[in-house]
Amino acid sequence: MCQKSDITEGGRCRISLDRVTGGAWKPDSNECTFFIEVYPYESNNFELNAKGLEIDLYTDIKKQKNFLSNFKTKSGIIYVMAAINATDRKLDDVLIGNDRGGILESSSCNLFVVSNGVLYTPGLEEGCLAGTMRMQVINLAIANGIKVYECNILPQNLLAADEIFLTNAIRGINWVSGYRTKRYFNNMARRFVALLNDHWEENYQNQ
Repeated sequence: MCQKSDITEGGRCRISLDRVTGGAWKPDSNECTFFIEVYPYESNNFELNAKGLEIDLYTDIKKQKNFLSNFKTKSGIIYVMAAINATDRKLDDVLIGNDRGGILESSSCNLFVVSNGVLYTPGLEEGCLAGTMRMQVINLAIANGIKVYECNILPQNLLAADEIFLTNAIRGINWVSGYRTKRYFNNMARRFVALLNDHWEENYQNQ
């Protein structure tokens, strides 16, 4: 698809699965169809956002924990509503929580909190999406001797953090400059952008 679309540098590939037509709430078949689309991307490496993001909590809807919580499905109304909420509040993004008071992710990214040089990210058992960039950052942290813990993240952890950054398969790492009145650095976020680019060059660029 990338070759046919003349995408030779950065690009995005999206694969969507849908159930075949037939039936209503009870489908006639469990067979599926798929659709693949590709788009060129303006950069061929990961770049840290120049201006930090301003974020806050999204409290209108809580994400429920179930066996689908870790998967990206098309029933994503909570993410749509969260993104609209961020726009209405003139924020760059908002953080979605679960019904136990934990913070899971943003409207389009996974969440990492940095305290005293240690990474913390919500565990999959809490109900966050199992993002590919999330796992890439965890693996890079382990490979480079950076401690990382998957655990419950509470609002007070945000206020005590040195850094917060959000991860996304397309944008890579976005550092957060502010949560309410709290201000943050971006040293760890900057380090991971470099680690991601080094990993990309070593493992994929020449394939």
